Amino acid sequence: MKLVCIMILSAVLALIIPAVAFADTEPVGIIKSVTEDTTIIRDGKTHRATPGMKVLKGDLIKTGPGGSVGMIFEDDTVISMGPKSELAIEEFLFRPVENKLAFVVR
Repeated sequence: MKLVCIMILSAVLALIIPAVAFADTEPVGIIKSVTEDTTIIRDGKTHRATPGMKVLKGDLIKTGPGGSVGMIFEDDTVISMGPKSELAIEEFLFRPVENKLAFVVR
């Protein structure tokens, strides 16, 4: 009986863990316009921001002295950033049918 419980629990965890891991990689927005002096720091790696690039929860968007960026998020929020700016996307949840909404940046 104990072995059966362990096998069932293992199977449930095997199904849940990939779904939770994938949830954080779902795009929350997109880069609409950008200048060369703009980067996205994701998982400790720096990427040059480009038009059409997906924005993810946990991203840090940085503009340099000549940088600017325009982003559109899944809830139709539009954010524009000018030179020498930083924006960290800490939380984003947009499920209006379930009345689950959150957008936390710093």
